[in-house]
Amino acid sequence: MSRVFAQAFPVVWSTAASQAATASAAGSAVSHGYARLVGMHWANASAVSSSGLRIWQSSDMGVNWDFWTDFVPSASSASAFSIEIVGNAVKVQFKPDTAASLLRSLWQLRPV
Repeated sequence: MSRVFAQAFPVVWSTAASQAATASAAGSAVSHGYARLVGMHWANASAVSSSGLRIWQSSDMGVNWDFWTDFVPSASSASAFSIEIVGNAVKVQFKPDTAASLLRSLWQLRPV
């Protein structure tokens, strides 16, 4: 008899909604015991130039967000990400440059 074990990874941010132009949508989580943040993202609006999709990391449990990584996904293009975690909390933030009537994003913590 064989067994299969499934592990549900913690979700940092997940959405399937619309978003107003330049409005910010975000989610955060404590990242103890996890070494990577993985995500996939699709929107029918481009991200704000230079900081549209920002991954924040904190060294003091989210009191201050000390380090960030920026991505600028194009409109209607699917993107997948894998980022090393160095802080003890992470936050994902998305700001479109125009209204996004379709926005799908999922970000999860993963052990290594």
